[in-house]
Amino acid sequence: MPPILKSRVALAALVGVFLIPIMTSSLRGLTHVLTCSGEVETPFTVVVEEGSEPIVLSAAQLVAGEDESLCGGINVDFQARAFDGNRVALTVVLVNETADPWRGTINLDLGRARIPISIGLVASGAEDVETVVLTLDQGESEISGSLLIGP
Repeated sequence: MPPILKSRVALAALVGVFLIPIMTSSLRGLTHVLTCSGEVETPFTVVVEEGSEPIVLSAAQLVAGEDESLCGGINVDFQARAFDGNRVALTVVLVNETADPWRGTINLDLGRARIPISIGLVASGAEDVETVVLTLDQGESEISGSLLIGP
């Protein structure tokens, strides 16, 4: 093999080694740089039985004087309601009470599945509302989530 070809093959292999982490990485639904994350403490349990509307159960604990905001001033509120048959409408309200605009993603954990919901850019002092309709299997399902934000 000519020496020039050996050097080119070595260069290609070196570049390939650096590209392996990029090719095998996953952003898991993120569309922005992640600078802060926090668990949203409003889990829902949904019971779906044949022939009836889904039953949505939730419990949240409020402590007087405790700041419920995440990441220095982001408030998240989950709301769930029976929608149609075995479907549930989940509404996410995100309020930005910081001085900076933020781009957000909500990761919903539904059993073993993780569903990313892009909130998009939320300006300082603004509110954004996103609604997603989930079709659930019969039985009991738990829905929880986490907020992932960045600039």
